[in-house]
Amino acid sequence: MTKYLSCASLIVLISLLVLPQAFAGTVRIHSGVHAIGEEFTVNEQAYRVSGQTIDDGNLTITKVGVKWDGGGAILSRGTCEDTNNIRVCFSQSHYVFDTQKKSYLSKAEITLDILTASLTLRKNIPSTTLLQGEEIRVESTLNNTGYQAATDIFFRDSYPGFSIKTTDCTRGISEITWKGELAKGSVKKCTSTLIAKEKGTRTIVAHAQFFDGRNTTNSSISQSQTITPFPLNVQVIPNVTRALVGKDILVTIIMNNTDPAEKAEIGRLDIETPESTKVIYRDFSFQLNGHTIKWTGSLKPGEGTTNTFVIQGELPGEVFLNKKLAATIKDVDVTLEEHIPFTLELSWPEISLSTNRRVLSPKDPLMISGSITNPEETTYRDVKIIARTTLPGATAEQVILKDFSTKKTVSLIKETIEAPSQPGVYWYNISVEYWYKTEKLFLEKDVNITIEGSEVVVETTASPQTEKLGEPTLQQTEGPLIQEDVDTMSQEEKKEDAPPAQPPFTMPSSKLGILIGLNAILLATILFIGSAILRRFRHQ
Repeated sequence: MTKYLSCASLIVLISLLVLPQAFAGTVRIHSGVHAIGEEFTVNEQAYRVSGQTIDDGNLTITKVGVKWDGGGAILSRGTCEDTNNIRVCFSQSHYVFDTQKKSYLSKAEITLDILTASLTLRKNIPSTTLLQGEEIRVESTLNNTGYQAATDIFFRDSYPGFSIKTTDCTRGISEITWKGELAKGSVKKCTSTLIAKEKGTRTIVAHAQFFDGRNTTNSSISQSQTITPFPLNVQVIPNVTRALVGKDILVTIIMNNTDPAEKAEIGRLDIETPESTKVIYRDFSFQLNGHTIKWTGSLKPGEGTTNTFVIQGELPGEVFLNKKLAATIKDVDVTLEEHIPFTLELSWPEISLSTNRRVLSPKDPLMISGSITNPEETTYRDVKIIARTTLPGATAEQVILKDFSTKKTVSLIKETIEAPSQPGVYWYNISVEYWYKTEKLFLEKDVNITIEGSEVVVETTASPQTEKLGEPTLQQTEGPLIQEDVDTMSQEEKKEDAPPAQPPFTMPSSKLGILIGLNAILLATILFIGSAILRRFRHQ
């Protein structure tokens, strides 16, 4: 008896040691040793071992590959069979002595696995250390090594510190993505060209989320990547970040080879200027081809050079200089590109409209003056200046200029009239319509005069002046206006306009006597009524 028990224990021990593991694309749901005829339950699903088969009513596996006899010896391992996304394996079989029945029981080791999809990710990067500006070609591969289709796949391949130049998947700022599904055994590749941009060491990660037929699952791989600093320092520096159209913009180019320990040479530098500008000067070492300033040569380790060029803006807007650098470092061709932004702005004419006083009496002299000035180096065309007014006796006129050139001032009105005697609101308005290139622009300024009774109150109104230089508004909207003129009246004039001082208040003596008499009568009445009430209470 003891001999049989020891043998059975040994057999069970060996069985545990050789227990098969689940492979990629499978999910182990059961592993156990079962006697012939035994019923067992897995995830509320009943299975029965019957002879050389196992079934659950829908699933029947008959390809066992083991024998149920053999004189108590451990038999050879069996085979597995896949049906309805379930894999059943009869790993081993053996006899176990039943001490109660005094007989051997035929048992088998059985495993059940659910078959799923499985994505294997691979990434091919030529080097883990790159030079800033260096281009590399990388390949990312998704392979479904599972047993059914992988669906709802979202693949993201991140490259911090890089820019994506080209890819046959979907390109982001510093990542590559792909969505889709892969059948069993199918492969998807994303081939991309990257440019190393930002120096430093970072971890790049490829990650895929997908539905494996049973659950949403994830697969990912990561790798460390180092970008070393670019040893050639090339700066393109405009002297301003905001400039008026027609004004000179001085651009300085500084090139230095800062890596004397390595063989590094600048081969070519292209600076593309905006289409809305023109180049009016460049150093002799640069060539000009359209809007591109070109430099070709060799800058060896330890060498440097400084050059300049001048451009002028022709149209307003947000623009940039585009710097493209080609160089060879350690026999590696490197290209760097950088955008240097600045703003071109358009000045607008200045309207001046003023009066001599703020407060005056009817028929007092009222002086009105108005003019328009072009303060900057910008020429406008087809300028129409219109003065309108409701002031009786004031001049309203129209001036048309074919060209309105730099630093020019047009005086529209300067006259003195009598202030109106009738109450009401009067106004004086100057408006300007003008063209710059293909845009029609509009400006205006108003003076409002209100007469109330015997006084005339003069108010100047205008739209708020913006502090920032920029384009005037189009004709459909109210344009930005020049700030109201500063009141320059002398102290004597202000004293003249001030109302006369009033004498102290005094009351006539006759009225004062009447008031005192009335107060005495009121006091006597109150005393009489009070004494009468007091006597009545005493009698009671």
